[in-house]
Parts: sequence; C-alpha cells; structure tokens
Amino acid sequence: MTPLAVVETLLRSARLARAMQDPMLAIDLYDLTARVAVRAGLASVPAGDEHRGELEAILAPDRAFPVFTLAGQRTDWPAFRAEGIAQLAPVARLLESATDGTRVVSWPLAREACAQLRAIVPSHLPCTFVALDTGSVEDTLPIWRAALVALEELLAVSPVPLTLEPVAAIGQHAPDKQIYCVPGVGAGLQDAGFAYDRLLVERARLAIARVALPPAEQGAYVRRYAEVYFERGDVERAEDMVRQSLAMAPNAEDHNALLRYLLASPRATDVEFFEESRRWAALYAHEERLATAAYRNDRARDRPLNVGYMCDFVHTPLAQHTLVPQFRIHDRAKVRVCYYNHGPDSDTARAVSDVYRDVRGLDDDGLFRQIQSDGVDILVDLNGRLRVDNRYDVLCRKPAPIQVNWYNLLASTGLRAFDFIVADSVTLPGHKRELCTEEIVHIACGATGSWRLPETPAVGPQPCLSKGAFVFASFGAAFKNNRAVLDLWCRLLRETGDSILYLKNTAFYAPTYKREVRDYFVSRGIAPERLRLENGSKFHDMRALYADVDLCLDTFPYGNGSTTINALWQGVPTVSLDVDEWRARLSVSIMVSAGLAEFVVRTPDEYVERARYYVTHPERLAEIRSTIRRTLATCGYYNIEIFTRDLESAYRQMWHRWLDRSARSA
Repeated sequence: MTPLAVVETLLRSARLARAMQDPMLAIDLYDLTARVAVRAGLASVPAGDEHRGELEAILAPDRAFPVFTLAGQRTDWPAFRAEGIAQLAPVARLLESATDGTRVVSWPLAREACAQLRAIVPSHLPCTFVALDTGSVEDTLPIWRAALVALEELLAVSPVPLTLEPVAAIGQHAPDKQIYCVPGVGAGLQDAGFAYDRLLVERARLAIARVALPPAEQGAYVRRYAEVYFERGDVERAEDMVRQSLAMAPNAEDHNALLRYLLASPRATDVEFFEESRRWAALYAHEERLATAAYRNDRARDRPLNVGYMCDFVHTPLAQHTLVPQFRIHDRAKVRVCYYNHGPDSDTARAVSDVYRDVRGLDDDGLFRQIQSDGVDILVDLNGRLRVDNRYDVLCRKPAPIQVNWYNLLASTGLRAFDFIVADSVTLPGHKRELCTEEIVHIACGATGSWRLPETPAVGPQPCLSKGAFVFASFGAAFKNNRAVLDLWCRLLRETGDSILYLKNTAFYAPTYKREVRDYFVSRGIAPERLRLENGSKFHDMRALYADVDLCLDTFPYGNGSTTINALWQGVPTVSLDVDEWRARLSVSIMVSAGLAEFVVRTPDEYVERARYYVTHPERLAEIRSTIRRTLATCGYYNIEIFTRDLESAYRQMWHRWLDRSARSA
C-alpha cells in the first residue's frame, strides 16, 4: 500500500468506527490518520483543526458537548511500520465489502473490520488517558486546575522524563489552557476506554492527552490498558499486552499482573500458573534470605497465638460479612487478632481486633519491624495475587515464623516464604500438592471460608412458576465470561425455548461493552429480548434481585465463589462444571458442602443437559428454595462459628508443626 492508500484506509476506518458508534476507536483512528499524513507529507489529507467537524459529529451530535479541536500534530513520530501496513491491507478489503461510502451495508463485516482495527491501532499510538468532569460549567475550572497540579506532581517524581503531547483542548471552558491528564492521580481521572463510554452516558466534558514514552518505559500505562481488557473478559488480550511489556522491560509489577491474568486465562493451566509463580519468585523474592531468618516468639505450645491478618479490603461488604464476624468470634483463649490494614480504614474491623494497625504509611522496612514488634506468630495474607496491591515485598522476607496463604488465592503463591495454604479437599485436593510450595491444610468442615449473611431479604417463591419465563443468571465478574462460557450459554438458550439470561457485573456500565456482549449473543442466534444485561448493584440490592432468578450458571475455567454463596442463600443453586483445577472448583465445593452435588457436572454437555432438566422440573428448584436456609444452617460456608473453630484448630496444628521442626533444626 502507498502512503496515500494507508491514509485513505485509516480515514475510511475512522468513519466506519463513527458509523458503528465506537467513539474510542474513531478518535484513535482520526489521530493516527493525521499522524501518518503529516509524517508522509501528504497535504491532501486534512490534519489539525480541519478534523473538527467530524469530531463534533462523533462526540457532540446534539451540541450538548463542548467543541473539540485537535492540537497541532508533531512531525517526529515514526512512520507507520511495515507490519502495520500488512495488517491494514485485509482491513481495506473488508471496508470495501462492509461500506458504501459512509453507510454500513454489512454489519457482520463491519464488526469484523472494527475488531481487526482495535488489534492494530494501539501499537501505533502512545497511551491515552482522559480526565472527566460531570459537574456544571461553573465547576469545571477547578477540575482542570486539579488535573494540571496532578500532572506537575507526576513530572516531579517520575523516574523517567515524560513527554506529554496535548491532543485536544476545550476552548469553551478553558480557552487559555491545554488539559493534560495522567493515570491514577487527581480527582476525576479515568482510563480512556471507560471515559469515552461515560462521556456518552453522563454527557461529561472531556480532555485527552497522549503520553509519549519509549516502549521500555510504558509498563505502567500498558498495565492500565491491559486491566481494561481483563475486566471486560478479554483476558487473552490482557495477557498478550503484559507479556509484550515484560519482553521490553522485565519488572515485578508486570510479572505480577501476568500471574493475575493467568488465573483467569482459558489458555493457561494450574501447572503453567505454578511454574510462572516460581519464575516470579526466582526473579524477585530473594528466597536465599529465608535461611537466616530468626524469631524470638514465645514457644509455649498451647498459649494464645498472635494471628496477624493483612489485606486492603476489610471495608468492603465481602469482608464485613466474612472477616469481621470471624475476628469478633475468635476464641481469645486460642487466638489474639492482629489486623494490618493497607486499604481504607474500617471502624468495624478496628472494634473487633485486639491489635489494629493502619500500615498504609509504612514502607517495607517499617511494616516488617511492626509485625515483628507485635510478636505475630502466624501471618495470614488475605490479598493474594488477585489483589495486586499486596505487600509481597514484605511477605517475601517472612516477618513472622509462620505465613499462611488463605482467602483470596486458592492456589500456591509459588513463594517459599509461605508455609501453609488453607483450603478444603474439594477445591484443592491432596493430589495438587506438587503444585504448591506451601503445605495444604484442609479445614475440617469442608469449607474454604464462611459467611454470616442477614436474614433479609427473605427467600421468595420460584419466579418461573408465576412469571412464566425461566431465568438463568450469572452475577460474577466480567473477566470470567470468556468466549467458551458465552458460547455454552448461547447453546443453552437455543435449547431452552423462551428462557432468559440475566447477566450482571460492573463492566456493564459501559455502553460499548454492553453492546459487544449483546451483539455476540445476537450473532449466534439469540434474540436481544432474551438478554438482561445490568450494571452492578450495592450488596443488599444485588441479593434482592435473586427473587427474579430461577437458576444460576457458573463460569469456567475461573468459577464463581462469593456470587454462588449469595445466590444459594437466596435459594438459587448454581450449575457448576467440575474441572480438575482449583480456580474452577470453588462453586463445586459450595454445592457439595450444601448437599447439592446434583448441580455439579463433569462436561459441557452435562452442563447444558442439567440446566435444561431444571427448566422442565422447576418443582425441584422450588423445593430447594423453600428449605435452603435450614439446610445451610450446618454448612461450614454459612456457619461461621463452626468454620472459625476449625480454623483455630488448623492454626494450632501449624504452630505445633513449626515448633517441632524448629526443635529438630536447633
């Protein structure tokens, strides 16, 4: 393709993205068009302010948004690379078949063209970040000033020189300023993809800045984009992005992000996850320090143990119904609770802890000394790999004689600094020992954790018996909804007549994501009226919505956990696929523990068959619904007293094993 053909294809692609109502892709394509045109010296293609009309058509069709203008383009960007031109050639052919001028004539081909463009464009543009202001016009200037202050703060502390290129300005509100914004600092800053979506939903004012860094210095920004893809279920793309970043500049943060993505990746296995965890440890854990670790803890065998819990999420509803009641009912003759909080403060956690430490201001050395000063015997990490704001730099040094991996990561950390992993025999069976650096400890009651849930809202009657349509549901996080899961749900809907699929997660606040999911089902023969796609809700409101649900559907290979817990408490079982990997078996464990193994299946075919059975036998679901809370009264997942006593016994066993080993090595 000649430079002119490249530019014309990019410009046509931008107009297609506009017609497809994809403003994020459209703005990126317009920007790339101008860059390539300027670089190639093609005066025939407009750049700068001449794009104003088309930008307004995309971003301000009803004139309610402020006027956008492109700032002057830099001319020192590299030319559009040969591999980019090779990728663009098949897109050009798709455009010929998908459009007639600016009119879409084949929506499937148009969607395919946009999908290919999304894969091409990011590698030829620096990262984009956006500031939002949804307040009144009078309130806008303080927002912009805050963004500029945030930029100055970033420039002051950045370890590398940042070159920030203004791409857009809002003359209506700040005529004398370009608005520069950076990720993660200042009020109202959001990632670009979410910001564009919210722009359309909330009619926000918007400013765009491109961050131009050498590839090896873009790791933090790449991770932010990868996280967007991950949270929307495109785990494989997130994984690929962070691997590319690691190839340019290996670092612990990107590597930790990769491990997080592998937890949910359909391409990865638990073996690959463990091996990658060990690679992380070899690179960053400095495990040679463990040989010289020394502890002065009182070695009395049966004294009360100082158990330290550490996480950043104790303020959330999840923790308020699990960790906080557990802290409260710990037997103080056996366990003294020390809580190390590196997240938002929690008065309820403070009230039920014997020692409460807000450690957000402590560096690694300070936190290490604090834990040792408190005489912690057993330190329990609750964050794991799933929450990337962990304190592994401290945990790798092992400040307590015993360290335990529990709660948020039912797989090995891959770190020899951890002695034990707490699980149950279903989720993490004994034959998985070879994939754990820790010793597996099974809780006697057969649960991995426990909840204390309120009696309200009450369990309602079986909805399909009075409302007609049978409703399947999954309220789990969007990153679990990979294509294999969606395809199986499509098959189930095709085989169950007028049933409805109700999906609910926080990613659905974005119109583009909601449209993508709906289009995916429609392209596979599912009428849009059979889909109910909703944004997340507050905890109590979410549980009340199960009154409209007949049967829940688990995801794979990463299954649901707390989602299954809450659904079952409201009388709704979950069909769960039993795969021989830890990440797929938590929902299986919950169903088995509750005496509902009939909902556990071994193959995708059985999954569909079992779900279809309950569509034609709703009386069985109604029976479960009417008795479920009595059934759960003795289940470890719902009886926190039983679970906590068993956990205390496990702690005592860990302590005795450490004492015995220490005595032998003395």
